[in-house]
Amino acid sequence: MNERCKKLITILNTQRNWLTGKELAGLLNVTDRTIRHDIDTINKEFNGLIESNCRFGYRINVNKAESIQLIDHQNIPQTSDDRIKYILNELLRTGQFVSGYALENALFVSDSTIKSDFRKLTKMLEEYSSLKLIHEDNRYRLEGNEEEKRLLYKRLLTKETQGDFINLQKIANLFTQFDLLYVKEVLDEVFNEYDFSIRDETYPMLMIHIGVALQRMMMFNYVQKFSSSNIKTVKEYLIAKTFYERMKKYLHLQEVNESESMLLASLLLGKRSADFRANRDVIEIAKELTIKIVVAINDHYDIDFSGDVFFQNGLIVHLQNLIDRVRHNVQLSNVFLAEVKKSYPLVFDLSVFIGHIIEEELNQPITEDELGFLTVHLGAAYDRLNMNTFFHAVLIQPNSSMMNSVCLTRLKEKFSDRLIIDALLGYYDQGRIDSLGPDFIITTVPFDALTTTPIINISMFVGSKDEFKIFKMLNDLEKERLKTTFDSFIRGLINQNCYFYNLEAESYEEVLNIMADNLYALNLVNSDFKASTFDREKRAFTSFAYGYAIPHALDYCAKQSCISIAILKKPVRWGDYDTKLVVMLAIKENEKSLLKIFFDWFGSISDDDGLMNRVISADNSQKFIECILDNE
Repeated sequence: MNERCKKLITILNTQRNWLTGKELAGLLNVTDRTIRHDIDTINKEFNGLIESNCRFGYRINVNKAESIQLIDHQNIPQTSDDRIKYILNELLRTGQFVSGYALENALFVSDSTIKSDFRKLTKMLEEYSSLKLIHEDNRYRLEGNEEEKRLLYKRLLTKETQGDFINLQKIANLFTQFDLLYVKEVLDEVFNEYDFSIRDETYPMLMIHIGVALQRMMMFNYVQKFSSSNIKTVKEYLIAKTFYERMKKYLHLQEVNESESMLLASLLLGKRSADFRANRDVIEIAKELTIKIVVAINDHYDIDFSGDVFFQNGLIVHLQNLIDRVRHNVQLSNVFLAEVKKSYPLVFDLSVFIGHIIEEELNQPITEDELGFLTVHLGAAYDRLNMNTFFHAVLIQPNSSMMNSVCLTRLKEKFSDRLIIDALLGYYDQGRIDSLGPDFIITTVPFDALTTTPIINISMFVGSKDEFKIFKMLNDLEKERLKTTFDSFIRGLINQNCYFYNLEAESYEEVLNIMADNLYALNLVNSDFKASTFDREKRAFTSFAYGYAIPHALDYCAKQSCISIAILKKPVRWGDYDTKLVVMLAIKENEKSLLKIFFDWFGSISDDDGLMNRVISADNSQKFIECILDNE
C-alpha cells in the first residue's frame, strides 16, 4: 500500500464522517478515479475498511478501524516534532513555496499552530550554515546549498526508519517516485560486473543516500562541487559512473554530473565488505591497530571489549576502509554526527581517544566525521557490553490464548534484549504480583489493584503508542539505576571552591584557562592538566547541542578526582554550539570508572530542557547537585 493510500485512511479516520470523492481528491490533489482505485486497494487489504455511499461518498468503518488499531498505524502527525518532520519533507520534496493554508488542511491544525512549528523549524535550521527559510504571504520555501539540503533530508528519512533501519522495504517505501528495490538490483548488477561487494549492514545508509540523490536529481538539483584528488583512479569511481548511466535511462535524467559520481564513489570506498582484498600492509595495520585500541580503551576507560569478537572483526574492516580513504584523500560527511555526539557522549569520547591512536599510526589527521563513524561501531559494542541489564514485568490479560499469543509475540520481538516477562496472569491472579516482585506491570485490561508497582495499560495488539510507553518505562528504570550509582559519588566530587556562577568570559579558551588554573591552584590536578585539556578540544570540541560542554584532559592528570562547574553569565561559542554550562572533569587514573558513570548519567538527563534551565539557575554547588539528582 502506497503513502497516498495511507494518507487517505488517515483523513477518513480523523474525520469520522462522510466525505465525497471530489473532496478527497481535492485534499490529495488527485482525480476522482484515483480515489476510487485507492479505496478498492485499501478495502482489499483491510477487508472493507472504508464504506461507500453513492450519495454521501466515503467514510471509515469505525468498528474495523478500532479492531486493527488504525490510529496507531496510520495517524496524522500529532506532536510538534512530527509536524515539523512532515513540513520539512514537503519543503525538501517540492523545492518550491509551500502554502501554510495547505499545511493546515493536511495536518488538521490551526494557523497559529503552523506558525509555531515554523518558528521551531527556523531555530533548528541554525545548525546549517547555508539553509534559510523564506516566508512570503503565508508561503514558505527552503533555500540553501544542495549538500546541506541532502544532509537534512537524509537525517529526516533516517529518523523515519528509526527502530527498523535494516528493513530495506521500509526504506524503499519512503521513495514514491521510483522503485528503490529495483535501483538496488541495478546496483548489485554493477557490483557483480566489477567483482565488488559491500558490508550488509552498510546497505541501508547507502540506499538512503542513493534514493535522496536520485530524487533530488529528478528535480534538477545536483551536487556541484565535490572533488578528491585521487578518487578517479579507484574502481569505485567506475562503478558509480556505470550505475548512474543506467539510472539516467531508468529515470530519464537529463544528466548526472561528475561530482555526483565522485561523491558516490567516496561512499563506496568506505563500505567494502570483509571479503575485499585490501593490500597486505593495510590488513596488518588494521589488525595491529584494533589490538592496540582494545587494550588502550581498557587501560584508559576501564571498559573491556576484549571478549567482543564481533566488534573487533568489524573494527578491522572499518579501519581498512578508513586507511584507504586517508590514502586517497577522501573525506566523508557523516549524516549522523550531531545525533551520534548527542546520543553517545561517552562513546564519542572513546572515538576521540582512539582517533589519536590512529593518527599516530598513520601520521594523518582524522576528521570529526570519521570519529562519528567510529562511534557507531563503538556504540553497538558498548550497548552489547551493557546488555546484561534486564528489567522484569508481569503481563495481565484476559484468558484468551490467541490474544495472549499475539501480545506476547509482539513484546518478545521488540523488547527481548531489555525485558523479561516473568509471568502471564489473568485478571483474578493479581494476588501473585507482590510475590513475583516485578519492576512494572503490563496490562491489557482495566487494572485498579492497590500497588506501588508502576502500571502500563496497552492494547492486545501492542501498537506503536504502546511500544512507546514500554520504551519510556524501560528508559525511566534505567535512568533510576544510573541515578543510584551517580548519587553515590557525585556529592564528594563537587564543592563550592570549584563552582563558578555567572562567570564572565568572552571565549571557550578563557573559560578553560580560568577553570583549569583554579583546579591547579587548589592542588587538585598536576601541571599537565590544562595542556592536555586544550589538546582534547583541538581533536573534537566537547560541546553538545543542549548548550553544555564537558571538557576534560586526554590523560589522567588529577591528583584528586573532582568536578568543576561554571555557569556562564552569557553563552560563549564552543565549536558548533552556544554554551552556557561547563562541566570540567578531572579524574584520577585509579578512579577511571567515574568517567563512565558521569557520562552515562549526564547523557541521560541532558535532553530535558526544563531540567537544564533549572540547572543553569543554581547559584551554588549544593543547589546544582540537588537539581541534577532530583530530575523528576
